[in-house]
Amino acid sequence: MGRAASATEAVSCIRSNHRVFVQGGVATPTVLVDALVEQSERLQDCEIMHLHTEGQEALYANPEYENKFEVANLFLGANMRRKFDGDRVDYLPCFLSEIPALFRSGRRKIDVAMVHLSSPDAHGLCSLGTSVDVARAAVQS
Repeated sequence: MGRAASATEAVSCIRSNHRVFVQGGVATPTVLVDALVEQSERLQDCEIMHLHTEGQEALYANPEYENKFEVANLFLGANMRRKFDGDRVDYLPCFLSEIPALFRSGRRKIDVAMVHLSSPDAHGLCSLGTSVDVARAAVQS
């Protein structure tokens, strides 16, 4: 089994102009999201796409990160409602059942999926846990 990476190392693969899917609900990988925000100086025009993100202040949607991050909400959760401006912080209305096809078709190509995983089992398999929703399609894409 490989060495575990720090959050900083894990998000270092994200580049400018990447589309980053963030798993939502109770599985929001807050440590990874925070590490990405900390590295914002090296980034431009990254799109962060997610359903509702729980327990997350969503600093990436604050005005000081203009030109660093754009946000495409697939569900406008409580932490994003005040930040929604229809421009840099936007809402993409679609049915939950349509989102996997959106990713798999390439119409919304995912460059990086930040998800919350279990530790690998004896066979090296992981679980997406209790908040799989569209995360599996994002990972597969």
